[in-house]
Amino acid sequence: MPDQPVIRYHWPFKDLFQYESPTGPVAVRMAADWEIRRAQIERALLSLLGPFPLRRCALEPSVRAEEQHDSLIRRTVEYSVEPGDRVRAYLTFPERFDAPLPVVLALHGTCAGGKEYCWNCPGYPDMETARILPSHGFAVLAPDGPVMGERVGPHQSVFDTRPFYETNPGWSILGKYAYEASRAVDYLETLDFIDTGRIGALGHSLGGHWTIMAAAFDERIFASASSCGFIPFRTDCNVAPFNSPSRWARDEGFLYMPALARYYREDTPPPCDWHEILALLFPRPFLNVSGWHDDCFQDASGIPECCDLTAELYARMGLPERFSNFMYSGPHDHFEADIIYGWMARWLKHKIALTGGF
Repeated sequence: MPDQPVIRYHWPFKDLFQYESPTGPVAVRMAADWEIRRAQIERALLSLLGPFPLRRCALEPSVRAEEQHDSLIRRTVEYSVEPGDRVRAYLTFPERFDAPLPVVLALHGTCAGGKEYCWNCPGYPDMETARILPSHGFAVLAPDGPVMGERVGPHQSVFDTRPFYETNPGWSILGKYAYEASRAVDYLETLDFIDTGRIGALGHSLGGHWTIMAAAFDERIFASASSCGFIPFRTDCNVAPFNSPSRWARDEGFLYMPALARYYREDTPPPCDWHEILALLFPRPFLNVSGWHDDCFQDASGIPECCDLTAELYARMGLPERFSNFMYSGPHDHFEADIIYGWMARWLKHKIALTGGF
């Protein structure tokens, strides 16, 4: 475990078991109380991400190519996420299977190749989710995220979100990523060989917080796992010039959430922190994996405290086994494949009911 952290921002974590009312704070004691608290967290997060589109356009899905690779099939598919905005994705699945398949959204990290990262990742073969999981009885959908892969415009640099903000000034690129994961689930629901009651999501780095946001806003995603995907805002004291705490609201390049910037400038608590964001996933299973020596999220000491707060929610609701945090001694570019893929197998190989409550 690292030395005691040097905390740059000093606001406390908000109490998960207390919601705000016109007459003051109210303790969360019943399921109805939690629904009020949850709605407040969701509104707080949307104040940072911006509102999602009110209407969903037709998917108009198509198959661009199909290839066989040993005992699996890889399709290159395409579907619309917004009018005039189409996504290409890899859809992989076993050549032979007997019943509808569980499926995992493989959400790539910050890499120029986008979805290719989930299929062919030189130096990191354990991250090739689209290649690995079909041999274990899963289908995998790996879409390109905005400004990466095949979604970089002809006069645009990879990772450059400025054109997005020119046409979407009230939204955020992280909000769009979350919305597009939901559209990916819409696409999966059109496939008759997919068991849409067993949908998971996982990702590393950008793919990690993409996974969290996707599951927070789409309850069709049952089980999820994030690898090196976040650090609490309150203890984010990274001193690397390219990855300071304002990484979430930098002025150029990949600009996650512009609305967050003023909270860092004014050194005031943002509307919510990651323990609350993770709580939006309850009662569905969630695994966090983070490194003590992550060079992108350098002060990892706040992660166990953050996760412990969310784990308490699962414990109070009688579902402690559905939330897990694993800390490894290593850098950012590390992927605990056995643990993460094992989590997917544990929760998606069989149908499991959504239960739990006060």
